[in-house]
Amino acid sequence: MLINQVFTITDKKTYNPGDTITLSGEIKNISQLNIITANIVSPTGVTIHTKDIVLMGSRFTVEINSDALRDFGEYRIEFQGKDMNASPIKFSYEPKKEYHLSPKKQMEMLEHPSDVLCNEGLELVKKNSNGNAVCLSKDSAKILVQRGWADYF
Repeated sequence: MLINQVFTITDKKTYNPGDTITLSGEIKNISQLNIITANIVSPTGVTIHTKDIVLMGSRFTVEINSDALRDFGEYRIEFQGKDMNASPIKFSYEPKKEYHLSPKKQMEMLEHPSDVLCNEGLELVKKNSNGNAVCLSKDSAKILVQRGWADYF
């Protein structure tokens, strides 16, 4: 019996809500295999989406909308088909991160420096030398405040 070897890949390792998951693959030694099934398995181990892939040759590409995903975390895509061998592939599903303009650019548009928004993991402090807003890591902000070079808003 000849085993169909299936090699698969996703276009990215991490997806966000609204993204399209592009799944591509190639079958080596294709033999009597005209359809395979891709099962998306949630972080909790539940199959939440199934996609039948009709094969027109040894290569395939399909798209799956990330709206089918429910929970954030690591997902697996497992494959099934007649006399085939395929390793599952993994990807992460994460919330979109907000990215803000630099404090300098934000201050050009805002009335008050305390209205500046920092990216995730950064803290807003005011430079004592000129009153401008700066976004710094928690440790850096703490050091500058201790030295009297900055204050928290």
